Amino acid sequence: MYRSLLWCSPHQPTIEQLSSLEGELFYLKDVYPSLMERIVNCPDNRGELYELAEDLFMFSLGKYELVQPGGSPAFLFALGTVSVADDGARQGLFRFAHSERMSEEAIQPDGSIKKISTFKHLGWIKM
Repeated sequence: MYRSLLWCSPHQPTIEQLSSLEGELFYLKDVYPSLMERIVNCPDNRGELYELAEDLFMFSLGKYELVQPGGSPAFLFALGTVSVADDGARQGLFRFAHSERMSEEAIQPDGSIKKISTFKHLGWIKM
């Protein structure tokens, strides 16, 4: 079981997210800044996306459970793909935040409507 967690999002975790995590949390931006920079600026071609996913996966394997991986949806797809062994078994652990979107509409003095969305952290989806 992984005890070390690696936050892989460019966004800071909320207080609710932090309080619901068990284990020691590290930030990819601190332990491997150049890799975090590559994720923030995901490449636009399949080969480089898979190379980036492989780099993150291999860096974390056996050391960290990846929490809230960032990057493009295509990168996340590649990351999920590289984390599956030849026999179909998942080799890594990932956690993604699960939230409820709460929207509120406020009528402005000019009659326009301003929509305000907040997110309530409900927990983690483990993959």
